[in-house]
Amino acid sequence: MSIFQRIKIRADASSLIKSPFICFLIVVTAALLRFATISQWSLWEDEETTIYFSQHLDSPFPKTFPVFFFLLNHLFRLTGISVEIGRLIPAGVGVISVWLLYVCFKRYISRPTALLASLFLALNLGHIFWSQSIRYYALVFCFQLLSMFCFIRGFESGRARFFLLSGITLVFAIFSHSSAVLLALVYFLFILLMVFKKEVGGFYCFKGYLLVTLILFLVLGLFAAKFVYQLQFQGALDQGMPIPSSRDPVKFLVRVVAYFGAPVVFLSIIAPFLAHKIPGRIIHFFVIAAFLPIFTLVCIAILNRYYNIGSVTWYYAFFALISLSILASLAIVSFWQQGRSCLAVSLGISSLLYYGCFLGFYHTTMHGGRPVWREATEYLQHIAKVDVESGKNPVIFATAPGVVAYYLGVDPAKTMNSVLVQRAKFHPPAENISSDWWLLLKSNYLNEQYQVWLDTHGELGARFDSKIGPFDQWSILVYHKK
Repeated sequence: MSIFQRIKIRADASSLIKSPFICFLIVVTAALLRFATISQWSLWEDEETTIYFSQHLDSPFPKTFPVFFFLLNHLFRLTGISVEIGRLIPAGVGVISVWLLYVCFKRYISRPTALLASLFLALNLGHIFWSQSIRYYALVFCFQLLSMFCFIRGFESGRARFFLLSGITLVFAIFSHSSAVLLALVYFLFILLMVFKKEVGGFYCFKGYLLVTLILFLVLGLFAAKFVYQLQFQGALDQGMPIPSSRDPVKFLVRVVAYFGAPVVFLSIIAPFLAHKIPGRIIHFFVIAAFLPIFTLVCIAILNRYYNIGSVTWYYAFFALISLSILASLAIVSFWQQGRSCLAVSLGISSLLYYGCFLGFYHTTMHGGRPVWREATEYLQHIAKVDVESGKNPVIFATAPGVVAYYLGVDPAKTMNSVLVQRAKFHPPAENISSDWWLLLKSNYLNEQYQVWLDTHGELGARFDSKIGPFDQWSILVYHKK
């Protein structure tokens, strides 16, 4: 490429970045990706329990995570209960978080970096998934983003009120889901690092460190009280279908890389060695916020091999995506600033193509990353002539009985207690079932023993596929007694 072509590329890119409409286009893109297909995907297990508990706010589970359930309950009071309405809150919060990433951090990482980071977030598969699920993780993510901004703003501006706002938003995040407490670890490690480096300016002083530490201890005190409440009602909370404890750190890391994006993770690793125009303390903060939560959950997964420490899944470190997107963007912008425009453009396009490929699978074979319970239940209702009001329905088993009951027409406030659909176990029944029965089985339940039992006692009526490449865990198999 000639020097004149490079100059033209840089001039065109600079004009694009300076355009006041570029941020608007990114937010519109985020909105289209989250709202356009909001009704396309089937309800899945965790969404159904969320709808159910939104109608039972006095139960221990919604009392443990009250913020989202309170919002969902009042939304349903205004509109009535439906899957599409329930997904409006996370979708709206997801779009807002894309805009907030740009607005909050552009002063610390530059406008081009903030724009690119917002674009990465807008296209991120994991962020889109949780923005289209009736769950609290998008809301937690947004509160954590605001808390991170206020935390940095407090130190950089020397204004104590931002520390208070950081603590308040962190409390809202924790009372949306307990995994948000991982952000407190990020804050503590950052403070220790700043003390060690003897950072000066702003609120980087003993008074600032003491104030933030006191606020964090108050936040952790509230978390401890919440945790004690959880222990008292653990049996009731188990109705919320908690995530099983992971014992394989490799699988955990694979999911982190897949959902966060391999190019973004790789670029985040090299970013600290390239971004020389950003203050070191800002880089340190984003590095800690990007990798400490992931490292913590990996350690818990390893310990789970010997002790049942706690649940581990990739989205407990969801807020790490904020810093990963920023660091990856810093790496690309740094290459550009160093005159390596071809490399910067290549890395940017490759990252966007990566996200594009995953979004293609998401909208086709993955069916939105969900089992297709709606289609399977429609098939069952058509073939078996199931009628909620009738007392002559066949015996129905399902690995997600609440979801099947919902689509069969059971009151959403009664799905978890419905006698119409019984829960299928991970193993076949100990005794043969003499009556007419149907079984809706998620494929990851199917083992050799189960397959032999089904071949003997029933026949496959239909199969509803939902796969991630070669992995088939979410397809629904509909069996009927011969």
